[in-house]
Amino acid sequence: MPAVNHNVRIEGLDSAFNDLKRLFDETTARKIVLSSLRSAIKAGGGLRAVERLTPIGDYPHISTRRDEDGNGNIIDSGNLRDSVKMFAGRSKDFPNMQVGFQTGSNNRGGKPDGWYGYFVNEGFGQGNRRPRKIFETALNETEPAIARAFEIKLIQSVQRRKRKYGFR
Repeated sequence: MPAVNHNVRIEGLDSAFNDLKRLFDETTARKIVLSSLRSAIKAGGGLRAVERLTPIGDYPHISTRRDEDGNGNIIDSGNLRDSVKMFAGRSKDFPNMQVGFQTGSNNRGGKPDGWYGYFVNEGFGQGNRRPRKIFETALNETEPAIARAFEIKLIQSVQRRKRKYGFR
């Protein structure tokens, strides 16, 4: 799925990032940033916005994926909305959180499988299905709130860790 990248520059965070680099090793700093991002996306309404914008079908349908007997799996309506999850990015240099559809490779224990989310978001066919641009719309709606929440959460996390380990 194409990534929607937005870089936000927040003035009050420079001292918090300097404290992170100076006081903590890279692994701990990455955990602090990811935890703050996760909390900010939830507090800023990013996850709820994607869930709200994800369409829900009128009725269950049969998947084109077939089992050994040639039977298609029944996909419940609302399956795509239920598969919206938050993931930590793999980059070690740039900690990031991603909101997307949980697919089969990440799917455990019969949870909703959003393998078709790309087609819903980007559209498919020759004019058959229009792109919905779920992630772009949700980010445009919630970006200011997420940025403010991230600033607050990161500064609180750094200060809490500094007190815990006795740094000044």
